[in-house]
Amino acid sequence: MSVTEANLEELRIANRGADIPKIVNDPCGCEGREVPLNSLQPHEKALITGLPDNLMLPFLGVRPGKQVYFVARQRFNGPLVVEVDGRYVAISCSIASRIKVVKGDSSPDPVYIDA
Repeated sequence: MSVTEANLEELRIANRGADIPKIVNDPCGCEGREVPLNSLQPHEKALITGLPDNLMLPFLGVRPGKQVYFVARQRFNGPLVVEVDGRYVAISCSIASRIKVVKGDSSPDPVYIDA
């Protein structure tokens, strides 16, 4: 499934008007295309565009339009660990392969203020 202009407009609305990012350094050629979540590498960010029919994902904060940060891939085909809205979520490889994302960062990095 490819990302159409209508899909991108829906994502912009869901992402509070922020543009879908352009990827500057994209060695896999995935810029602007949907890829499975399990194709990301650690420390990559992406925007969730599609989910499989799974009732638990929305309760864990994994929803279309949300920014996801890929934290780690566990050994021996174990779960993937991602960060969504400041929470760490472990997702099985089989489910992660059906979650569609668009690579890139659509939000600025957090700014930490010394107290």
